[in-house]
Amino acid sequence: MRRPSSVELMLLTVILLWALNLSVTKYILEHGLEPLSYATARYALAGAIFVTLTLVAERSRPSACSSARSRSSPRCSEWHSGGSG
Repeated sequence: MRRPSSVELMLLTVILLWALNLSVTKYILEHGLEPLSYATARYALAGAIFVTLTLVAERSRPSACSSARSRSSPRCSEWHSGGSG
C-alpha cells in the first residue's frame, strides 16, 4: 500500500476542516452565540493563526537584504535606512 502524498494529505485536511466547520457553526448558532459575535470570534482566531504562521515562515526564510553584498545595493540600503529618499 502506498503512502499518501503531501498534496493528498492537504486536501484531506481541507475536507475535514470544512466538514467540522459546518457542524460546529450549526451547533454554536443553535445553542448560544449570535451570528455576528460568532463571526467576530472566528475571524479573530483565523487572523491570529495566519499572523503566527506568517511570522514563523518568515523567520525561517533569509531576507533578500541579509548578505553584506546585497546590503550595498541602493534598494537594500534604502530599506535599512528606513526612508525612501
